[in-house]
Amino acid sequence: MNMKSLRRQWLFLLLPAIALLLGGCVTHSILISFTGEGKPEASYTIEGDSLDVFDDRIPLPSKEWTIVKREVGEDSSGNIVASYIFSATQFQTLSHPIAPMGEVGSIDINRDDHWFYSSTEVIVSFPNWHAIERYGDPEAYVPEEVRIVEESGLDSSLSVETEEELERMDARGQQLWTVDRYLRQMERLVRTVLADDIDSSAVRDAVERFAPIVRAHVMTLRGDNLEPTDPRNVSLEWYPVLRDPMIIAANEATGIAPETLATTLDSLEDEYKRWVDLEDDTVQLALVLPDAHFHDITPEPEESRGDTLFWTVPREVLATDDFTIIAAGYTLSWMPAILGGLFIGMVGGFIVRKARKKRST
Repeated sequence: MNMKSLRRQWLFLLLPAIALLLGGCVTHSILISFTGEGKPEASYTIEGDSLDVFDDRIPLPSKEWTIVKREVGEDSSGNIVASYIFSATQFQTLSHPIAPMGEVGSIDINRDDHWFYSSTEVIVSFPNWHAIERYGDPEAYVPEEVRIVEESGLDSSLSVETEEELERMDARGQQLWTVDRYLRQMERLVRTVLADDIDSSAVRDAVERFAPIVRAHVMTLRGDNLEPTDPRNVSLEWYPVLRDPMIIAANEATGIAPETLATTLDSLEDEYKRWVDLEDDTVQLALVLPDAHFHDITPEPEESRGDTLFWTVPREVLATDDFTIIAAGYTLSWMPAILGGLFIGMVGGFIVRKARKKRST
């Protein structure tokens, strides 16, 4: 069995809370279309397992959107599924919630009317999550021995004992990554609550106060020499244990009220888990612009059906970059064009008649 798939299997066992969240898949669908008058309409649908859809961690769109439907039912397999459907009409700028904490995605419609044609530009932006900067890179903590086996493709020929030892090494590496993630979260907590009044010494102080605590927590998870704990059976869901120590360390370093720190810290943890959820969730965008001939589309749509273009927003791109879809089109204004042609023809005819009249005299 492939080592990466093995790692994924036991990580789900080690993360019971996150595994529950990832058990169901949520689909986020954004549809933007234009009426006969060229006015934009948008719908945003959240659909999936009811436990995921109604989890308070999933942010709902802003008040610019109107909720159209909230329903719960069963799919063909008897699973409980739920959906939210929102709509927005006649807008130029609209926000959507597929974004990290403190940011929003955006939908911008730019229309210009010219004498002979009107142009439409649709820009849909999904912000960069800065995942490695904020949460660390789990791949950086994969032991070299595990990486060599994965890259060489030799994992299928390993003995059971060797495979299990590599899994244990990999599990210890993921524990080190989790330490790094919480240290980064502490730094971000202090920077967030201090906002424009960031004091680098306070950030450093908070991290230094918290670092021994999180490292001591790892040691308790490993057991002792007489009864060492198999790292494959150790949960990486440490937040319930580390939450209060993080708040205390940040309070001592900044003097910020614990209640404020707790609210911000919970939001940061929710943001991280939303990022984890996006690995199994699907984010789709559909654009319908029937009155325009698209002449500039970036990136190319994955699929097109008639006037409708479809994209799936790739999570791996959002880890390090913005993902922006731009579609530009134009619509000819036939009446002005006809009138303009008649006018040009009349002027041309007048000039020709004048020229002939001069020759005849």
